[in-house]
Amino acid sequence: MKTKTIFLSAMSMLLALFIFSCSSSDDENNNDDVAVTGITLDQETASVDVEATITLTATLEPAGANGSITWSSSDSEVAVVTNGVVTGITQGTTTIAAACGAFSATCEVTVTPKPLSTSQFPSLQGSDYYVISLSESAFEAIKSKVTIDFRPDEVNKNLFVWSGTFSGGTPVGPNFYEEPEGWVSLVVANTDWSGAGYAIGPEFGTIDMTKLAASPEDYYFHIALKSAQPEIAYTFIFAVDKITDDKAMEVKIVIGNAPGDNDILPSYNFERDNEWHEFEIPITKFIELQPGAFQNPFVDANIFAFLAGGGIGKTLDMDAVFFYKKAN
Repeated sequence: MKTKTIFLSAMSMLLALFIFSCSSSDDENNNDDVAVTGITLDQETASVDVEATITLTATLEPAGANGSITWSSSDSEVAVVTNGVVTGITQGTTTIAAACGAFSATCEVTVTPKPLSTSQFPSLQGSDYYVISLSESAFEAIKSKVTIDFRPDEVNKNLFVWSGTFSGGTPVGPNFYEEPEGWVSLVVANTDWSGAGYAIGPEFGTIDMTKLAASPEDYYFHIALKSAQPEIAYTFIFAVDKITDDKAMEVKIVIGNAPGDNDILPSYNFERDNEWHEFEIPITKFIELQPGAFQNPFVDANIFAFLAGGGIGKTLDMDAVFFYKKAN
């Protein structure tokens, strides 16, 4: 009787082990057999700064499905991706894709310039900015201190090239604030003369820069220029009031190594090494040239215009164009 009982117990244990083994094997086979029917990403659009990372998470459908996920970027010069980790390379837009077999999901990723540190640039540490031309990241760095934004919007603020006398240039390298963003780059396309201006239309409303006249010793006009051409002169023309509805009171300042428009002698020059050179022209200079400068608000004017003379192929590269109050 005892022998029979031991035998039955042993048989019961073997049967239990067999059932457990089959059950485990079936479960594993069931997981392996769950076919992938789709794939999703946790974000359809995303943004990342240059040299920063974000992580995208891919999920296979249905729940419990297994499969190998392959990641790719439509433009690896803008951003790259490894196992869902996206690294921004340069400003732009790219599509990040996650694929498993015939199924895929995408996320449009916009790479933005990394936040600009203003600590190394005194010209971004001032206040009361009147911005004419500035990169987007530099503008963001001073946005809370901008009084008037004159940058073109193709509505009532425009940069007009006069009579086709300039064509577009090709910005190469970093801008004045050492960012991988562009700047105003133009090439003279006429033999006799060239000109363009930032036109602020009447719909914009009143242009009030009277603070500059009230404290001229505190305010400056800022511009950065670069060139490799040995002989060139730029005439910069500023509207500082209106004489009549159709005629502006102007200040003209020449930068270069030759007379500018109407044989105006240059006030400043710079080395032609194809590197950026910064100019900060005091508003006291403007008032010296035109005593009534900025005394009154005005409307509808070319707030800033420039001439580069004649001669096809001459270039004008400028960046960081604004009036501002210097920090103490």
